[in-house]
Amino acid sequence: MSRHFSKEELACKCCGLMLFDERAYDHLEALRAVYGGPIPISSGYRCPSHNQDVSDSGANGPHTVYEASNVTVDIPIFGARAWELVAAAMILKWPGVGIHQKGPHSGRMIHLDRCLPADGRPRPTLWSY
Repeated sequence: MSRHFSKEELACKCCGLMLFDERAYDHLEALRAVYGGPIPISSGYRCPSHNQDVSDSGANGPHTVYEASNVTVDIPIFGARAWELVAAAMILKWPGVGIHQKGPHSGRMIHLDRCLPADGRPRPTLWSY
């Protein structure tokens, strides 16, 4: 837990499991400081079963990774604020940036992760979905 982020908002929505370590909060607080405002989290850690249910990445996508220093979040945001958030993430060298900015505003988001390179997971990377 940190000043602006709670374990509950980063935990799996189906079971409450949260495997990110304390450094995850440090990364999020640094992002908030550079971004200059609140960062709502719609999804953080996901257990493999939940990720399989809600994501095309299956049971082992970025939201399920709990290696040292990783934190993976989806942030519901669009327009100029989305651009500012991506700029802040790039300044801080977040290695995974996914941009979902199509369809209804309520479904738009920015995905950020600090996963390390691995098979099928090159880093740094930027993608749209």
